[in-house]
Amino acid sequence: MKMLGVEFENCPSCTGVWLDRGELAALTRSRGGKALRVEVLNQKRTKFVCPKCRPAAILFEGNHNLAEDFQLDICAKCQGIWFDRGEFPSLLKNRDHS
Repeated sequence: MKMLGVEFENCPSCTGVWLDRGELAALTRSRGGKALRVEVLNQKRTKFVCPKCRPAAILFEGNHNLAEDFQLDICAKCQGIWFDRGEFPSLLKNRDHS
């Protein structure tokens, strides 16, 4: 998928969204907002494997400066971000109304 010049992947079966490193900041800047930042919060592993680095990297819980109440999954190796079903559209919708 492509939005505002940023190409990202989505999973057709679970409707989750994967953004490579820097794509979230680029997307939010291009929508006129403050760039969003994310970072690995701790070493708490999730049950997911990074779709880019697999099987070499497990996703970890991540911290963010978002108002939304959800936990991001971040690859410590490539810094990609996984949004579970509904999280990415919710993020974009809420940022448009803020």
